[in-house]
Amino acid sequence: MLLPARTPEQEASAIPVVIIDDHEHICQLVKLYLERYFEYTTKVVGTAYRYKTAVELLRETDAEIVFLDIDLTDGTGFDALDMLTPEKRAQFQVIVITTQKEREFLKQAIQYGAIDYLDKPLVGADFKAAVDKAMDNIARSRAIKKQLGAAQLRRPIPAQQLGIIEVRLVKLNQVKILKATVGEVVYAQAARNYCLIVTTDGTELMPSLPLKHYQDTLLNDGCVRIGRGCIVNPVHVSFRFQLDLDTAFAVLPNGKEIAVELAYRDAMSDLL
Repeated sequence: MLLPARTPEQEASAIPVVIIDDHEHICQLVKLYLERYFEYTTKVVGTAYRYKTAVELLRETDAEIVFLDIDLTDGTGFDALDMLTPEKRAQFQVIVITTQKEREFLKQAIQYGAIDYLDKPLVGADFKAAVDKAMDNIARSRAIKKQLGAAQLRRPIPAQQLGIIEVRLVKLNQVKILKATVGEVVYAQAARNYCLIVTTDGTELMPSLPLKHYQDTLLNDGCVRIGRGCIVNPVHVSFRFQLDLDTAFAVLPNGKEIAVELAYRDAMSDLL
């Protein structure tokens, strides 16, 4: 029996799926189960049978669910994930497809962020449970993004951050005054009675003044406090949220992450 075609609204909201397995019959079975259980809520946007094509597909896709075979002919599914940035890997809900002899790799799969695994041959009930879990996670993630989008409308970041940060450095009885605009600051962090200010060109300044001396200028010009001793500039810093809604990190341009303290989570959201 043929099911009615998806409406444009269903097509637009369907969750994109990628299947990576070197056995074509497994890929076809995954597609069959998706059509059976999730016809109107998922859509397959790519299939790969080899490691090399898997890497290309994962890099280019906007998929949110990935069915990943561990043992590919020319590599492993984990090798393919290793070729992605942490931000790209975080995009995926990974469901591992495995055999009994590959069970030893399940601990590694968890370390790669896999949310569930399916034994071969695939069982319909287990398949549905794993995809339901992935879809619940995606729904929560989309709710976070929607909430942050609304926050952005409430309080946008200034188009120009022209506030002046004046840094007074003392070395060998010589005083040197350096100036930078707030727009050039990536983050500022307390360091005992001093503070560390890092600018967009990588310069690290440690003036002989505490963070509170600079905080008003930074905060009034669009920066946000993510901890008692740390202020970041959202123009240069991105944010990564865990699906539990209680864990967030500021991601610096060099890839370093700074945890956002719980007490400052709401204030940070207002500036995103």
